[in-house]
Amino acid sequence: MTSTRLGVLLCAASALGYGLLGLFGRAATAAGASVPTTIAWRFGLAAVVLAAVVLLARRPLGRGRAVWQPLLMGAVVYSLQSSLYFWALTQIPAGLTALLLYTMPALVVVVELVRRTLRLSALLVVAVLAALGGVALTMTGPVERLSLPGVLAGLGSAVAYTVYYFSMQHLPPRTDWVASSLWVCVGAAASQAVVGAVRGTLDPAPGRELLLGSVLPMALLCTVVSLSLLMVGIRLAGPSVAAVASCVEPVSAVVIGALLLGDPFGTPQLLGAALVAGAVVVLGLRPGEPGGRLSPGRARSAAAPSR
Repeated sequence: MTSTRLGVLLCAASALGYGLLGLFGRAATAAGASVPTTIAWRFGLAAVVLAAVVLLARRPLGRGRAVWQPLLMGAVVYSLQSSLYFWALTQIPAGLTALLLYTMPALVVVVELVRRTLRLSALLVVAVLAALGGVALTMTGPVERLSLPGVLAGLGSAVAYTVYYFSMQHLPPRTDWVASSLWVCVGAAASQAVVGAVRGTLDPAPGRELLLGSVLPMALLCTVVSLSLLMVGIRLAGPSVAAVASCVEPVSAVVIGALLLGDPFGTPQLLGAALVAGAVVVLGLRPGEPGGRLSPGRARSAAAPSR
């Protein structure tokens, strides 16, 4: 199995884990938890688990940029993306919010094309369009409410998600991925705890039902496992391919909602899921470098004018 195919599989598996966020998020809301409380405890518990893994496995914690970069990624980029996404949910339908977030694959491809680190190919274009079209079909439903601030917030979450993807790819060489995940979680937990404390919405001692029923599985499945798989997958497959593979997330969220929460699921959702799955399979089976990526030396040469 090539590194690209393995990266696609890891990103798709990560997306399946992230797809459970809606299920556990609804449980947290039903238990009366605020967004900062849920996010702070989710990443705080995940950080504890990852710290135990790092210590028991004697993995390097890193130093310098290998520490402060993932800390900032969690405290600023990850927290901003989550905040914009959850705020957009209060303004526009959940399906539209998810669709706006998953304009991210197109943004990733555009950025790589502008930076000349990606060769444009018909297969890549078809895969991106199929994935985005599949997400659109999956999220098909009546739009009962629409606001420009909500739409802008949803698009802002996609931009923040795009920045996060590239930030993960550009961690220092030989950075330990478990330690990086730990620092991301520490940054996100601290940031949300501060926001919740300032706003007076942070619950420092949530009930057992909230912790065991939603936050703990959210921390383990949707954070420790998914974040780690995604970080490795991006490094193996590259941002553009990983971004398309991650379109499995909204599809899995809709399927989980239909099976476990009674959300509607019909022919458009089935066709959308098939399109996204097809895009991921195509990317995983294609030969060569991920996304037609240029090597670092060739990328620099292509970006610099010849004399």
